[in-house]
Amino acid sequence: MADLFDRYELEILPTKAPKTRKDQTHQLKRLRLAFADFATPDAIEPRDIAAYLDASPKAVMANREIALLSHVFKKAIRWGLASVNPCTGVERNKEQVRRYYVEDWDFWLAWVYAPAHLRALMELAYLTGQRQEDVMSIRLADLRQDGIYVKQRKTGNEIIVGWTPRLTALVAALRERPVASVWLVADGRGQRYTLAAVRTAWTRLMERCPCKRFQFRDIRKKSANDHETGRHLGHREKGTLAQVYRIKPAVVPGIG
Repeated sequence: MADLFDRYELEILPTKAPKTRKDQTHQLKRLRLAFADFATPDAIEPRDIAAYLDASPKAVMANREIALLSHVFKKAIRWGLASVNPCTGVERNKEQVRRYYVEDWDFWLAWVYAPAHLRALMELAYLTGQRQEDVMSIRLADLRQDGIYVKQRKTGNEIIVGWTPRLTALVAALRERPVASVWLVADGRGQRYTLAAVRTAWTRLMERCPCKRFQFRDIRKKSANDHETGRHLGHREKGTLAQVYRIKPAVVPGIG
């Protein structure tokens, strides 16, 4: 198994998005420890996968690790190193989907307390429905006649979010900054904000703002629910949009 993990880490991990690569590097380390005693990939059976899922104290993390292991086995089959994928058909641990909807007053109260660059990122995330790292990565070259082009880092999906009056006004304001930059949202030197810097700023914002605390990623769910269809999120699977993002309770007429 060590040789298989080595090959996957050498050939496949480098092709993935930076955050995914970082997360899966740590996941591979844990998988190596758990399955190091198996001489060959075909020695691992579905019951071994089930035992791993049951033994882990972190159910969601174990699901992610087995999902990665499943992909490792798919590559192993392709490379002729395994004949079956033991992860197939093994029920994963039950996960609780985060179903928190950010109310307008909490969003705008946080916006008032936020520094300028966080305000811009919050509005971009809300108006486009894109993930934090994707809105941070928007370049001026991505601004097109019909909208903002986004190639999502997590999925590789390519979409164009069409212009609306609010989005047009926001982008126009951001382009009026005195410092030249290739990035739509940039610091005082024209550089792209790092993910670590934005996370630190967000933590500080939530500590001092009197709003109900929420995560930056919750803005994407708010956008999905406030939009007529939620298609601007770029999900090709309707099930994902319905089960994970469209969480706001439906308003139904009462009697009388």
